[in-house]
Amino acid sequence: MAKREVEMHKRVAAESGLACFNCLRSIVGQCLEGGYINGGGAEETAQALWASIHGLTSLLVMKCGFPFIEQTRLIERQIDILVKGVRTGNT
Repeated sequence: MAKREVEMHKRVAAESGLACFNCLRSIVGQCLEGGYINGGGAEETAQALWASIHGLTSLLVMKCGFPFIEQTRLIERQIDILVKGVRTGNT
């Protein structure tokens, strides 16, 4: 029973993660179509943004003994850098 529950939780987590990524990809696609951001396409841009955010999240969870600045400040700075990196000059 425990093994079945673990497998079910893994499946639900994977489905939830994919649903979140699909939402991000859709928003990125809308921003590209509206001319708000630059990018090589919705899939490429969404994956790059997701990978960056996932990396920071993983580091913060693991702590790794790194002397991070205040967490909210770090997250806001990363988002600022990512948004500025894809924003067009028109917005």
